[in-house]
Amino acid sequence: MSQELLLVLIVVFATAIIFSELSIAARSPLRKQELFIILQMCRIAGTTTYMIELIYRGYMITSPLTSAFRIGSLPLSSLFPAWWAPPAYSDSYIYRTLFHPHWIVPTILTVILGGCTILTEFSLLMMTSVLYIEVEDLPFPMALPTAELINTLTERSPYRIGLFAESAMIGMVIGMLIHFPRITFNIGIVPFPWIDLTGLTEQYLPGAIIGIATEPLSLVSGMLVPWILAIYMFITSFICWILLNSAFLKFFPEVFPRWSKEYMPGMGISLLYQTSQLYVWLVPQIIFALTLSFFYLARSARYKKGLQCFVPFFAILETSRLL
Repeated sequence: MSQELLLVLIVVFATAIIFSELSIAARSPLRKQELFIILQMCRIAGTTTYMIELIYRGYMITSPLTSAFRIGSLPLSSLFPAWWAPPAYSDSYIYRTLFHPHWIVPTILTVILGGCTILTEFSLLMMTSVLYIEVEDLPFPMALPTAELINTLTERSPYRIGLFAESAMIGMVIGMLIHFPRITFNIGIVPFPWIDLTGLTEQYLPGAIIGIATEPLSLVSGMLVPWILAIYMFITSFICWILLNSAFLKFFPEVFPRWSKEYMPGMGISLLYQTSQLYVWLVPQIIFALTLSFFYLARSARYKKGLQCFVPFFAILETSRLL
């Protein structure tokens, strides 16, 4: 789990707890629906980064690295349209502000895009809720923490509150051991977010991604998945990221030549994952998603289960988001 997502989850849950306690102190406890709305709005606010995207665009325009790349005789930084970001000669970069006339059009377009994205997500949510909850009746194990948190903070059962407090204390102790030395003294007592073992195994299994997660939230997420699915995930991860990653380097380098060319000893988990994902697994994942989509399309045409005709679209959409 990325550090950005971890911070968002921490902020969301902390906000829910604070609002719940303040409402009890004000003698007007929150209902489950109200606390759920707070959680969802905090999650949207924490993951909506459209305005930060404007700063990134300004960096792309003014960066010497962008100007160093050329298409024909023109530097790459001069080819971005003005509606995407102001040109490099704009005064807004000198004053370092977004409150400038040159940023009006990019800002308006970004706000429109953000609003349309949120409306699209809510529209898809209403359709997929019918498909996956009412028609397919699928379990959602990763939704359990949010539901349990809402029930605990609103029902105030002594057993649940006690268990919640004990779990919070354990999490605080583990978090202090992992993060406090790193933030305060820049010393990593416990490697974060994983213990990288690729340096010990690359002599025997080059390209294999082997490590142990040290982020507690990753371990808790694994406990929420049904055990049979966890076993399947472990087996497929072992085959793909360890055995096949190494086999494509040692025994079949001609199958994925870019993967063999880009690999270097000592790359570590992060670089190995990015490189192998790009040169080895990206195309098979797309092919698998399309095959699965056509399978569900044929199945829906055969059994006529209403909203199942939307499954191919959702599968392709979700795959594109993950990739």
